[in-house]
Amino acid sequence: MKPLPKKLAFGETEKCLIFVKLCSQKVFSPIQLQTKTLDELLNRLKDKFPEFPSKKISHIYFKTCKDLIFYFDEEMMDQILPNHVIEIDIEVDPDDPTMHCLNMNEINHD
Repeated sequence: MKPLPKKLAFGETEKCLIFVKLCSQKVFSPIQLQTKTLDELLNRLKDKFPEFPSKKISHIYFKTCKDLIFYFDEEMMDQILPNHVIEIDIEVDPDDPTMHCLNMNEINHD
């Protein structure tokens, strides 16, 4: 019998290991999120990928395996699950060439 998940206090989050790569790369890299927050995700991406423009992101989008695309914000961080596999694409924002759009594409790994 599997043990029940640990109950967390309000505002407390578990660590979360995800696997990411930039579109230009062939190999996924593990990223350990200490907290499931958008700031933590962006900081870990910046640490892992020096070319990542963390301060110049205007929009973040998430595309599921079923091709559902939505704006990604702090409230959506609950959608990031342990062992999630994500491909990152960074594009220049068409409305502001000094900014970037971050596209996170969920990869089906079943």
